[in-house]
Amino acid sequence: MSFSSGVKTDLAELPFGKKCCMRAEAYGILLFSKNFSYGSVTLQTDNHAVAQRTAGLIKRLCKVTMNITRGETGVYIVSVPDFDDRVKLLEYFGKSRLETVMRINRANIDDACDGCLKSFIRGCFFVCGSISDPAKSYHFELNITRKKLSEDLVTLLNENSINPKTAARRNSTVVYFKKSEDIEDMLTFMGASNASLEIMSVKIYKDIKNRENRLSNCDVANLEKTAIASLRQCKAIQVIEKYASLETLADDLKAVAILRKENPEMSLTEMGAALEPKLTRSGVNRRLDKIEAIAEDLKLRYNKEGK
Repeated sequence: MSFSSGVKTDLAELPFGKKCCMRAEAYGILLFSKNFSYGSVTLQTDNHAVAQRTAGLIKRLCKVTMNITRGETGVYIVSVPDFDDRVKLLEYFGKSRLETVMRINRANIDDACDGCLKSFIRGCFFVCGSISDPAKSYHFELNITRKKLSEDLVTLLNENSINPKTAARRNSTVVYFKKSEDIEDMLTFMGASNASLEIMSVKIYKDIKNRENRLSNCDVANLEKTAIASLRQCKAIQVIEKYASLETLADDLKAVAILRKENPEMSLTEMGAALEPKLTRSGVNRRLDKIEAIAEDLKLRYNKEGK
């Protein structure tokens, strides 16, 4: 299984959220699918988990059953063969019979809900998204065959402080990110936090490996310990961001958390020198220990409450 397919499988196994979020995700899948019209509703995917999730969402939302078949090439085809079911489905998402150019209907993405846009983008990624193996390169893209639809998507992302680049590729528009930090943010945004951490882990390893190659008398064991500790600390920071906010930390801890998040390859000594006022190595380590303890308390509290 490719890295990209693994990310989609992980996302497809997320629990269904609120009804408005389910609607936004299903709309993202259908809107960017091969066909979404009264004549045909068809999604093609090489990921069985995505096919099943799509059918499950539509069944829950519209009481419409989608057929899942597998072609000779191994691609799964998810479709709505019954005309009355297609009418019911398209009317649910407010698609007019007179609509000739595919556009994003904002009514299907609730602005008042924090999860709806994330769900919509996740649906889009299921259909036209891909991501490179971070061990080889950093590249996240959405390959969209309808120009107006790609323009609407970029506008929507820009309005939410997400700024991808675009490029023309044959008969499609590619909406993409190449910076590892942007890719990590997008994965976390969609709910693929494990994949985000994997990219962070690979990046830390690459950075430290590069430093190792530049240093003549470097202790490899210490470098590996630094990488493991840095990844653990970055995970703790992500937990705090997920369940609370870095703004809830005391100023001294927040400064260290932000510095670690932005510079996962830094040693404790380098971090201390970058802070204002400067800190010793042990001082930085104590603050990072406190941050990890706070993250652990948050996880225990929210797991206990079932959130």
